[in-house]
Amino acid sequence: VLRDGVRRAIFGDAPVLAALQVMAREHGAERGLLPASVERDFDRLVESYVTRLSDQSRARTFLALTRGEPTGFATSGPSRDGIAWEGEIYALHVHPRFWRTRVPKNLVAACLDFLTQRGFSAARLWVSASNEELIQGLKTQGFSVLEERYHARGGQLEQALVRRLP
Repeated sequence: VLRDGVRRAIFGDAPVLAALQVMAREHGAERGLLPASVERDFDRLVESYVTRLSDQSRARTFLALTRGEPTGFATSGPSRDGIAWEGEIYALHVHPRFWRTRVPKNLVAACLDFLTQRGFSAARLWVSASNEELIQGLKTQGFSVLEERYHARGGQLEQALVRRLP
C-alpha cells in the first residue's frame, strides 16, 4: 500500500479496472470518450488493461481500496503529446459512491508521486469541463486550468489542468 489504501494495480486487477471504468463512465459526464466498440466489449477493455499493467509499460496504474473494496483507479505516465518534461494522468475513474471521499485525491497523489520519481517537472490531466467537482478538487491539489479543447470523438468540452512537480 502506497498511500491511504492506494496500491499499484496488478494483472489480476484488469477486470476490476474495466468494471470501475464502465461504472464511472456510465454515471459520469464522460460517456462517448472511448470508441463505442471498446466501451461495449468488456473483454476487449480487460485486455487493454492487461497490456497497460505490463512491466514493459512506461505508465503506472494505481488501485484504491476502501475496506478491501475496489473504489477507483488512476493511470499516469509520460505525456502523450511527447513533451519530454511533462507527465500525464491518463485516467482517473472512481466509483460514484466514492466521488466525495478522499479516494480521488489519494489516487492523484499516488500519480504525482510516481511522476515526480520519474523526473517529470509537471503533470497534466484532461477533464470534462462539466465535471466541476473534480476540477475544484484538483485545484486544491495545486492544479490550474491551462487550456480547453473539444474532444474529437465525444464532442465534450475538456480542460487541461496542469501542476508543477517538486
